[in-house]
Amino acid sequence: MADFSHLPTQCKFIAFMPQWDFLNFLAEQGRRYPGFHLETKTEATDLIEENGHVIGVRVTTPQGQREVRANLIVGADGRHSVIRQRAACPP
Repeated sequence: MADFSHLPTQCKFIAFMPQWDFLNFLAEQGRRYPGFHLETKTEATDLIEENGHVIGVRVTTPQGQREVRANLIVGADGRHSVIRQRAACPP
């Protein structure tokens, strides 16, 4: 499928797993860190930018709209991602 032997990494392979299993894995691993917070039933609707940098996202939750600002935000909003479009990141 692909040759990863030239990559400068320890592990010269790639693993595939279903998306939900991967998201559950990330959530499980993240819970080990006190700064980790997982938002479910939350739709990212736009980016928050300051001085040319993305610093967060605007979200809609069952409780209403709000902003989430963080050093790292991972969006898992699918292949038709509004956030990817806003960030001009090709799929």
